[in-house]
Amino acid sequence: MHSSATVSQTSNAPCSTAFSANHWSNFARKTVKLLYGSQMILECHQKVNGIYGYYRVKAWIKRNYGKTVNHKRVYRLMKELGVQAKIRRKKPKYKAGKENIVASNVLNRDFAATAANQKWVTDITYVPFQGTYLYLSAIKDLYNNEIIAYRISRSNDLKLVIETVKDAIKKRDARGVLLHSDQGSQYTSRQYHQLLKAHHIIPNPWC
Repeated sequence: MHSSATVSQTSNAPCSTAFSANHWSNFARKTVKLLYGSQMILECHQKVNGIYGYYRVKAWIKRNYGKTVNHKRVYRLMKELGVQAKIRRKKPKYKAGKENIVASNVLNRDFAATAANQKWVTDITYVPFQGTYLYLSAIKDLYNNEIIAYRISRSNDLKLVIETVKDAIKKRDARGVLLHSDQGSQYTSRQYHQLLKAHHIIPNPWC
């Protein structure tokens, strides 16, 4: 396993060379700054057995680290990390099923865009953190390489991908956009394709 590498379809590595680990590494390194706040939140969550809400987590960080963190940021990071103060039933791991859909390659490896919101690319990167890994899902506009939306999670699952797309839709007019991805199980799932279809986004595999 390599740090800051794409993880969606390692078996199809030759197909994803255009968006390999190096393509996302700069963004992944910037994300490490966010992980410092995540580290404090996860430590607090572990020590208090997950009973603190975001206001009490904020106070715990101030008390133990002397850091003042905006409560909205604490709330957002806790939500992304899945450590809200509530009893959570363990969800089954996502597995590829018979309903997976393989889209046709509309881009045909033409990654150039002449305007914003023509072609987007999405992928999942893992970042080493506290002896384990966090998963970073991001969507980038191929016109100017701007990161439109991203999510951080402890699980590389369908929810991570779906929430990333929803965030991008909130920020941009996505109608008619070609959304480029590999053919990992999340990106070929029926739920993913239904979401794209509902917002007139065209799915496009890179291999």
